[in-house]
Order: sequence, then C-alpha cells, then structure tokens
Amino acid sequence: MVSVALGTETDSSILCPASFNSVVGFKPTVGLTSRAGVIPVSPRQDTIGPICRTVADAVHVLDTIVGIDSNDNTTSEVSQYIPVGGYGQFLNSNGLKGKRLGIVSRMFLLLKDDAFLNQTFEQHFTTLREQGAILVENLEIANLEDICDFTSSGEFVAMLAEFKIALNAYLGDLVKSPVRTLGEVIAFNKNNSYLEKNDDYGQNLLEAAEETKGMGAKELEALSNIAKLSRDGFEKLMTDKNLDALVTYANTASSIFATGGFPGIVVPAGYHDTDNYPFGICFGGLKGSEPKLIEIAYKADYQRKAKAPGYYSGLHGIPVLLKDNIGTRDKLNTTAGSFALLGSVLPRDASVVTKLRSAGAIILGKASLSEWAQFRSLTAPPGSSPRGGQGKDPFVLSASPCGSSSRPAISVAANSVAVSLGTETKGSILCPASFNSVVGIKPTVGLTSRAGVIPVTPRQDTIGPICRTVTDAVYVLDVIVGYDYKDQATKEALKYIPRGGYKQFLGACGLKGKRLGIVRNPFFTSGSGSLQIQAFEQHFQTLRQGGAVLVDHLEIANIDTILNFSLSGEAIASLAEFKLAINSYLKTLWCPQFDLWRIS
Repeated sequence: MVSVALGTETDSSILCPASFNSVVGFKPTVGLTSRAGVIPVSPRQDTIGPICRTVADAVHVLDTIVGIDSNDNTTSEVSQYIPVGGYGQFLNSNGLKGKRLGIVSRMFLLLKDDAFLNQTFEQHFTTLREQGAILVENLEIANLEDICDFTSSGEFVAMLAEFKIALNAYLGDLVKSPVRTLGEVIAFNKNNSYLEKNDDYGQNLLEAAEETKGMGAKELEALSNIAKLSRDGFEKLMTDKNLDALVTYANTASSIFATGGFPGIVVPAGYHDTDNYPFGICFGGLKGSEPKLIEIAYKADYQRKAKAPGYYSGLHGIPVLLKDNIGTRDKLNTTAGSFALLGSVLPRDASVVTKLRSAGAIILGKASLSEWAQFRSLTAPPGSSPRGGQGKDPFVLSASPCGSSSRPAISVAANSVAVSLGTETKGSILCPASFNSVVGIKPTVGLTSRAGVIPVTPRQDTIGPICRTVTDAVYVLDVIVGYDYKDQATKEALKYIPRGGYKQFLGACGLKGKRLGIVRNPFFTSGSGSLQIQAFEQHFQTLRQGGAVLVDHLEIANIDTILNFSLSGEAIASLAEFKLAINSYLKTLWCPQFDLWRIS
C-alpha cells in the first residue's frame, strides 16, 4: 500500500519485521534521528528509522530525518556522525569491495538443522566474496549469551526504570490526555479490561515498571554491566578484527545492536523453500558506521535484484498473486469465484505455476475475479463473484474495474503486489490493466500453457502477466512461456518464442521504424474535442517522435460484425467450447461437483 514507512526500535522492532516481511529495514545509531514526540520505551536504546522496499529508498528517507533537534539532546552529540553531503553518496555499486565482514558462528546456530537456510546463506556469502568483500569467519563475541539474554545483561532491570521515567515525562508534556502517568495507564487498562484485552495479555511489564523508584543503585549497576558487556564483546571484536560490519541471519543480533545503540540494516535474503516465510540478512556496525552499512547493503540488495546468470532464477523471492482460476496443488483454493469449487483438489499445479515456482517465485495467494471468468451470465458486473464480492477500481471506487482479471490488476495498482497473473479469453487482461493503470500482456494463445487453469474456450484462452512496468511483465513472460505436453497449443506456438527470450527486446530505441496502424472507426470516435481523443493525439505524436511510422485512418472489413458477440458466431462457439472444456477440467479434480450440470 505504501513505498515508505517509519518504524521505531528499542530492541528488534525494525530489524525483525523487516526481515520477516521481505523489506528493507534501517535501524540508525541511537540519536541520529530525533525521538522527540515519539512515545518512548528507553531513550538509551530508542531510535527511529525507515522501512522501505529498497536500500536506496531507505537511504533517501534517512537523509531527510537525521539531524540535530533541540528537543532531543542526544542528536547534538550524535550529529558528528552525519557525513557532509548526506548518505545518498554511499549508494555505491562497488560498495562491497574491500569491506571486512565478520561472521560469528554461534549467531547462525538457529540454522544448523535447516539445510535450505544453510545453503542460502552460503550462497549469499559466496556472492559477498565475489563482489570484493573479505569474510572473516568463525569469530566469537565474548559473553554472547549474557548480551543476548534480556535478564542476564541487566537490560530488563534498566529498561523498567527508564520506561517509567520516560513515559511519565512524555505523558506530562501532552497538551491533552486522559492519562498523565504510567500508573494512570495501568488503571485505565484495568477499568477497560475488555477494550485493552487485559484478561488475555495482562500488563505485568507495565506493573513491574511502575514498581521502580527511579535510577537507583540496582539500575546503575545494570547499566554498568550492559556497557561492559558491549565494550568487551561486540565493540572489542569489531575493533580487534578491524571489521566494517557484522553479518547475521535476520534479527539474531538485535540485542547486541540495541544495548549499545548501534546501527543495523536488514535486506531481503529469500523465502523458505517449505514454509514459504521470508527472511533477511542483517549488517550491523559500530556507532556512526551507517556509510559503510549503506555501501554493503546497497550492493547486497542490488545483487538480490540483479543476480548474475545462473546464481538465482529470474523471479527468486518475488511474491506473485494468481487469478483464482489458475490452479495450485496446495492449501489455496482454486474456485473461479464460485462456491461450487470450494474444497476441490487439483492433481498438480497449473503448468505456469510450476514454471513460476521453478524460477524462485513465491505464490502469495489467489486474487478474486469475475465468477467463471465473466462466463456465468451476461448481467453479472465485472470483477464480482459470490466468494470475493465486488472488486473496486483503486483510483475511482465507483468506476468499473473491468474484465475478469480485475482483482489481479487492482492488487498491482494498489501496491499490494508487484506481479500478478491473469487470464484472458476476451478482454480480461487488457481491459482491467487499462482501467486500473497497470501493464497487462495478453500473449499469443498457446505461448503460455493453459493446463491446470479453469477454462472458458481453449481457442481463445491465454495466461499473461499484470505488473507495474513493461520490464516487470516481460521478465514474468520469459518465465511462463514454453512447451507443455499437457497443452498441445504450446507446441505450435513454440516457434514464436525468440532465442534468448523476450528481455532482449527491452530497447530504448524500440519504436524506431515500427509501422503502427490506427483504426479510427470505431476505436477513436468519441469526438475530436473529447479529452480522451486529445490525450491519444498527444500519444500519437510521442510515438512519431520516437521514430514510429503511424499509418492512420485504416479500416478493418466487417469490424461491426467481428465486435458483435452474437453476429460473429463467437457466442455459439464459446458456449459449446466452454461446456466441453469445463467438463474435461472438472473430471481431473477431486471435488464435490464433477460436471457443468451439477454446478448449474
């Protein structure tokens, strides 16, 4: 839904959710960003940082939010770390070269019994080396268990007192508030137990914090122990080994970075092969080491998105949403929007889904559609089904989302996903892509296999990508095309697939010399003064400026008949083809309904 979010971290609250939601999370050095106006936990550890899709986005946000704030004294001291010219200058494609990256073996013990995670991180380590990083392995952090133990380190004792002091100060400064102290918050929760789910979760931490009496001897001893553990552990390792960053799995080092106020950044590292959850790789360093971390993480993030051929498949780790007539042999239902197929089980994944999985894509879920791909009745509204309800155009909620692949298009338009897969018999990719301002490619019939996809008519059915950009759509197309013995149409269409794939045609000069035909009637007849016609006249001019040759005022013989569903004969043919195809599809399933007669 958004490209940029801001989070806060005391211990792991940016690094952990970023890691397990496949996004970039940046935890800055404590004091680099002001905490003024932010509900506190512990001023010693609290920091505010960006959560974005890319390292570049996160860095641009960081550049905006750092700096001195008279309302947060820590920012004055930490401002010494802010580089002249900002952090954007460290978005360097050669940033890994010569960087010394430490690997502490015990921080990867969580992975010891998981062959996939072990293999994945070994691949990441190999990539880091190939890009010029020096990996210093088999390191140890002194007293690591104590540092990472909330109780043994003293972090718990110190934080309880810090929280009470900081929260009372925050509440006292509010212009208006129903509560002014931690004690009043506790009382509010008790008096509103149902609202605050007090019976479910309790509030033992709040109550423990309320029992503290300020920063006494016990708390000061805890702070001294925390500082010593950090000094003799992480800081000593970084200094003695001359490391630029520590590399860890997900958020396993968050307590190390938290207690010392150190920075860290997480970038997506993959999706688990069996459980499908995302996970990240984290780079952390000493205070003020953000420039180095940015260089390291930027290159690592770039490598994730543009791997050398053969390292990762083209869609590795990319979530894909499928139209709910594209079959999967998993816990997801494939229903074409109908309750009649709820609980049906396919013998295997649709062939295009097999190709997506083989390319490393993650099947995120199913997107609703016009029921039976708009083939239930002539009066059913586009984008509507009993299971999914009515899909809405995210730009104009009252407008038609258009076409049976409307939900896949809506999902991309609303930034819920970057890639979705739709099907088209007649207009079901092109129309929703157009009406929802995204890119839709309807391939030549047979270029993509229809095996495992709920059919309308095999003569016209095709499967294609819906994405934000042409480039994204072409990358997906390259993955899903090809011969499939379960769909004979793919054998004939195989001759159209170019050697080297379709990506080679993403050329900046692609319009030059192309002859583009324009049939004014009936496609551009809204009147010469209409906004649509004016917009298209501008587009035509742009095409000419790009080198295209526009052949205007053409006519297609019998166009009115071709476009008429009944007069053309399409209705008669499609009705018979649908019955034959759907009955054939249903017989392959284990489901409550086995043919069209039982469904109707």
